[in-house]
This record gives sequence, C-alpha cells and structure tokens, in this order.
Amino acid sequence: MCGKKKHKILFMNHWAQHTGGAELSLIDIIKETSKYEKTYLISSENGKLIEESGKSGTECIIIPFEKSLSLLRRDNLFLLTIVNWKVIISFLFYILKCKREISRLSPDIIHANVPKSHVILFLLYLTGYSGKMVFHIREIFAVNSFAYFIYYLLFPSRNAKAIAVSNAVFRSLPKRIRNRTSVIYNGVNVNTQIKCRLSKDPQFLYLGRIVPWKGCDLLINAFAKLVNKYACRAGNLDLVGGTFYWDESYREKLKLMISDCHLDGRVNLLPYTDRTEDVYGSHDIFCIASTREPFGRVVAEAQGWGLPVIAFNSGAISEIVIDKESGFLVNTFSCDLFFNAMANFIENPSLITTMGIAGQKRIQKLFCKNQQIPLIVKSITEMD
Repeated sequence: MCGKKKHKILFMNHWAQHTGGAELSLIDIIKETSKYEKTYLISSENGKLIEESGKSGTECIIIPFEKSLSLLRRDNLFLLTIVNWKVIISFLFYILKCKREISRLSPDIIHANVPKSHVILFLLYLTGYSGKMVFHIREIFAVNSFAYFIYYLLFPSRNAKAIAVSNAVFRSLPKRIRNRTSVIYNGVNVNTQIKCRLSKDPQFLYLGRIVPWKGCDLLINAFAKLVNKYACRAGNLDLVGGTFYWDESYREKLKLMISDCHLDGRVNLLPYTDRTEDVYGSHDIFCIASTREPFGRVVAEAQGWGLPVIAFNSGAISEIVIDKESGFLVNTFSCDLFFNAMANFIENPSLITTMGIAGQKRIQKLFCKNQQIPLIVKSITEMD
C-alpha cells in the first residue's frame, strides 16, 4: 500500500461504551487500517471503542442515539415498527444526521460493523449514497425470518460486498449476498507458551456477556450436577462478564440460582474485566452454552490460551473446536450431556493439557490476529 494515495475509510458501529466481540474485532481492524489509510469512525456514544480508535489517529464522530433506539433489536423490529412508530421516526432522524456527516467526510469506502449499522447503510444507499460499502456480517439469521428478508431486499445491488466471520454465517445468507461475500475469521491473540495448571481441582470458566442466549443458567445447572457427583473434586465455575444492553434482572436470577443450588463460593458471578489474559491464565477449561454462535471470539481466545473448550455443536463453534481433540462438542442442547462433557476432565485430568495444547496449535494456525486482521483490511480497502 506504500506510495499510494490514502483512501478515506469510514467505520460505523453504534455501540462504543461496552466492547463485545464485534467491537474488539473492529478496534483491531481500525488500528491496522489506519497504518495505511485515513480512517474515521461514527458511533452513538463515547467509550472504549472511541478511545482505542482515537489512539491510532482515527477521527471519531459521536452522533448520540436517543435512548429509545436501544429498543430496536432484530428479533422485535417488525413488532416495534407497528406499535412504537416514534422509535422508527427517531431512527430516521439519526440516519439523516449520519448522512450529513458522510457528506462532509466524503469517504471512499464505508464499513458497517454490526446489524444496526447495516440497516443505516442500507437506508443511506436507498436515499442516494453511491460509494463503496462493506458489510461485516457477524450474525446468523434464521431462514425466512424478518431480518433475513430485510437483508435480502435491502442489500445494495452495486458497489457493495460482505465479509462473513464464519462459514456458518455465510451459509445462512441469502444467495444474492453469498455471491458477494468472503469468509474471513476474526483474529485473536495467541499465548505461545504452554499453559501450566495452577490448582489440583479443575477451574471452569465462562467469559462473555451475561445474557440469556449465552446459556449461563444451563452452565450453573450442569455444574450443580458435577458437585453432586464429585463434591470438592468438581472444582469451581467462574462466570465473568457484564450484563450490557440487557435487563439486570437476568443477573439477579443467576445469583438466586447459585444460592438455591447451595453453590455459593463454588460458582462465582464476576464483573466484566479488560484483563482477559489474567482470567484465561487462572482457569483450566472454558465452557459456553450458547447456540447458533456466529463465530465465538471467546472460544478462540480461550483455546489460544491453552484452555480446552466445552460447547454445543452449533453455529460456528465446530469451525474453531475439534471435538475430542481440542475440547468436547455436545450435539444435543442438554444439561445432562453438558455435565457429562465436564465430567470427562475430572475423570481424566490429563485431557486438560493435551486438548489445551492441540487447541493452542489450531488457533495459532487459523485464527491468529497477526494473519487474520491484515486479510480483513485487505478485503475492505481493495474493493473491485
């Protein structure tokens, strides 16, 4: 890219305060892109995404969302369109503000990172924007769902491409979008040292958002079964993360479950932390009970730190974890079967090391940030 005129690349991501996998990936992409191009970021709020992007010289623009716009979710968009028209009007005003900023910046390429940003870019295209567009698709949409038809109908017919974060995401897309989509995995950090166990009894970990679809309640129930059978040999389970952009009542429900199962001190519900390397380094086995994961950044990160993984065989998890080699993939959404997978590491503790090493090697080969992020940036900046 040296010697070429710098492109203006505008990134759009509505959340900035709390960083999930999509935002962490975008930070990496912006930092790499800013080495070669002039970069901009539009978001609806201040936060870590703005701070980290600004460090790379990216011009960050905050266009505040009205609080009511947080109600717009892909699973209730149709209902809200009917019963809460004021939210839709507010959203349209937000798009007009975005359009004014885009006219001022005159970017060569716009990269939309998450579904709300996709919808904004769809509507900008329908109202006259004709520049190059990249849609980073990080969701699996059910066939014939409302969101599926939105993408089918509104995906631009020209000057647009998509990046899917996994083959599972790619396969879920309408055919007219698949024809213009590349599959490029997210990149994660890999700890190149062999992980040493710090305790005799297994330390189980979930790291991520504490929200219903991540299956944290199932993890607690499965671990309760583990304690009933193995007592102290079951070790501990830590659930680490924040309940961002969701009702805190779910977190309170989990606290009550822990207490009712008499697991206080054995299951710990811990707050969000930026120091994920410390969390991975102090645990032995990673557990996640969500379904239809579009990628599973924490799954790749955990393996990169030498933790074997227990997960349901759903979505893109099987693209990261090799069953019985770098972890266990549970084929049926069952608490009992998840418990059985957890018990394997108590019956045969050596699996923690052997599977951990196998996973670490796989992540180094296929998901390392140093190779994946440049591939993503190349796909964004070298549009046809």
